[in-house]
Amino acid sequence: MSEQEIKLTGIRPTSVALFVGFFGATIGLVISVLYLLGGTIAYSDATNSLLQGLLIGFTIGAMSLLVLPIVYFAIGWVIGYVNGLILNFVLRASGGVAMDMTAMQDKAELSDYPVGQDSQVFGERIHRHDDE
Repeated sequence: MSEQEIKLTGIRPTSVALFVGFFGATIGLVISVLYLLGGTIAYSDATNSLLQGLLIGFTIGAMSLLVLPIVYFAIGWVIGYVNGLILNFVLRASGGVAMDMTAMQDKAELSDYPVGQDSQVFGERIHRHDDE
């Protein structure tokens, strides 16, 4: 294995923005599902008709399933982009962050399973059985 030191002096703000945006969309999806369930229960309890309450509550909740993840993604994307710009400024002003990287020499080091002639991988047993 060989070790080398590299310096991280910048990142793409759009990469950070996408990551934070997708994280925000996931949070928005969870919140909208909870809003769907809560709204359905609240409207069915507030109306005299169970079916009417379920229909109104589910319709409003279904709209939140479409809108909230998009809104949370957009807000998260903007926040992530600003964070990426700030991080780039700090990295360039400080000269970067030193990182130690280790290059792997053999693919066997990446796996917990032994690799060799006696090891079996998926489908290898079938081929060996055909050869016998």
